[in-house]
Amino acid sequence: MVRLNTEEVLTGGVERLRWSVAAEESEIVVALAGELDLATVDPLGRLLGELLQYRPTTVAVDAARLSFLDSSGIQCLVDAAQAATNVGCKLVVQRPTANVVRVLGICGLDQLLLADAESDPTARR
Repeated sequence: MVRLNTEEVLTGGVERLRWSVAAEESEIVVALAGELDLATVDPLGRLLGELLQYRPTTVAVDAARLSFLDSSGIQCLVDAAQAATNVGCKLVVQRPTANVVRVLGICGLDQLLLADAESDPTARR
């Protein structure tokens, strides 16, 4: 796996959204840490859009260290998933925390975004 990029976004000095980007064959993995909310969503949205220009088979958003996800973060992921579909790719969220799984489930987006939802919708994530 090749590490491509690391970025930090300050959110009012409280919490940061950090990410790293790694590529392996036809998959790009974006590992997130911190809060994905209104204050941090724009830079991540731009990054995901840029990555989709490479037309990988999959863009995997690793949410194992994502501590918070609000409605603007959800919209960012949905928009990126739709953009991925438009260019023949797939965007999935993998290794989500229990809170992220719960929020996506409440919104009815777990089947759309979670990596293992298609193969086993009852799988523990």
